[in-house]
Amino acid sequence: MMTVACPSCGASYRLKERPEGGGTLTCKRCGTRFAVPEDSGPPPRGAAHAGGEGGAARRHHRPSGTPTGLVIGLIVVLAGAAIVGMLVLATREKAPTYAELKTQLGIVPGGGQVEMDETEFMQRMGEFDRNTTMSIYVYFYRRVQEGEAEIVLDRGAWENGRARILQITLR
Repeated sequence: MMTVACPSCGASYRLKERPEGGGTLTCKRCGTRFAVPEDSGPPPRGAAHAGGEGGAARRHHRPSGTPTGLVIGLIVVLAGAAIVGMLVLATREKAPTYAELKTQLGIVPGGGQVEMDETEFMQRMGEFDRNTTMSIYVYFYRRVQEGEAEIVLDRGAWENGRARILQITLR
């Protein structure tokens, strides 16, 4: 029984007897062809031994620096996170531009005040981020691509079911 190690990668092999055909082996790990020495000493430190039958050479496995299961697990987690991120972005409503919001609300350059009923205003406005009621005005805030739009309504008209837009500004 003898143990030899590949001079290139260090893979070790346990042999029952010296191989025929010139005393050379081909490393199964790196493909290096090397001569089997006449007298090889003890196996390299830390190398595992695997018994073999029929005189065939067997490579001894050494643990690698990074476990394969950890790498595969990390790839699966990252792929899952990427898919979830894409789904969130795809289902999230794209904010309109400031100009698009003004058009939705019927505001045209030089057109004066816009008035509509409360229901129509809410349908045109879509989802708003927040609103505040003051003594004279009602403020609605809507996210737009450029930041946040502030829509100022007449509170008296609002309380009577009308949306009289006094001003819209980009904040």
